[in-house]
Amino acid sequence: MELTIPKKLLVVEDEARARMLYQRELEDRGYKVLLAANGHEAFAAITDNKLIDLILLDVKMPDMNGVEFLRRLRRDGKTMPVILCTAFSAVADPFEMQELGVVGTFMKPVDLESLASKIRSVLPEQKKI
Repeated sequence: MELTIPKKLLVVEDEARARMLYQRELEDRGYKVLLAANGHEAFAAITDNKLIDLILLDVKMPDMNGVEFLRRLRRDGKTMPVILCTAFSAVADPFEMQELGVVGTFMKPVDLESLASKIRSVLPEQKKI
């Protein structure tokens, strides 16, 4: 019998309802989902769970916005792909975002089918054991 190891996603979103929606939708698609309400919780999750395959990152959050979080993440040597979610059309310098490993940007409210399609295109197939 083959078992698959689900890909691990970290959702960083300060709005609780949006976090829960992402979690439900992504878990229904076979992903393991970790949640963080802000950048500080996200760094703790990354420290505790070394093998995170992708981060879904809100841009506008209190304390540390998504762009600041992303810059610090890269300074710390973390290379996992990042998808940004934002309610604002002008996020940041698109060239900087590309250099920082942003593989996609979605406007809120996020179309969950498009998001799932993007995640599938970024992550290789799940491992079978």
